[in-house]
Formats: sequence, C-alpha cells, structure tokens
Amino acid sequence: MAAYSSPDPKAQKLAEKTNAKFVALDKITQYKDITTYNNFYEFGTDKADPAHNAGTLRSHPWKVSVEGEIKNPKVYDIDELLKLAPLEERVYRLRCVEGWSMVIPWIGVPLAELIKRVQPTGNAKYV
Repeated sequence: MAAYSSPDPKAQKLAEKTNAKFVALDKITQYKDITTYNNFYEFGTDKADPAHNAGTLRSHPWKVSVEGEIKNPKVYDIDELLKLAPLEERVYRLRCVEGWSMVIPWIGVPLAELIKRVQPTGNAKYV
C-alpha cells in the first residue's frame, strides 16, 4: 500500500484495500511530483498551473448524471459514488508520449461497479 499522508490536516484517511491485480513493483513517484505535474487546462496550460490555481476547487456538492442507453439512469452525488463498493487502491504506471513517466497510487471505486448498477442496453456504444 502506498503510504502518503494528505497535506490537508482536515482530510480523512480513506479505508481502502489494495487490489492485487493492479500493483506495480516499481518505486512510487514522490507525492510532490504526482500532485504538481498535470494537464488540467481549466487551471492553466503549464504543467505546474493546476497545483497553484486549483486551491479553491471543492468536490462537494459534485453530482454526476448517468444517462443515455441505460436501464437505470440516476444522478449520483460524490458521497453516493464513494459508497458503490469498497474503495480499492491500484498502482498504475503512466507513460506519456511527451517523455515523462510516473508510478502513481489511485484510490477509488471501480467504474465497473457503476456500469453494473446503471445496466447499459444493447444500444449503448460508449461509456
């Protein structure tokens, strides 16, 4: 399990289990590098811009609407999504055509759990 602590003193520890199918034996990239090098153009076009400009981003009260060619359309809030299944940790090796690579732990709910609940129909072409 990757051992990172949040710089936010109010953050709660996530209770996750490691998914053995998604474990990288490589050394995990440093937290500072993982959290400050990214491409969220909504916060700026330089790789360091999101780390500087996203401080006011709040994930509550986010909602996700799942609709289209499915049997069970629904609007989920972030707390409902986090309760779809036990949280799991996966470690991914990311390599980019720009020439960088990182080994990054991810904690979340597998997308398959959401897809299972909404039940795409035979007419669905995309997820």
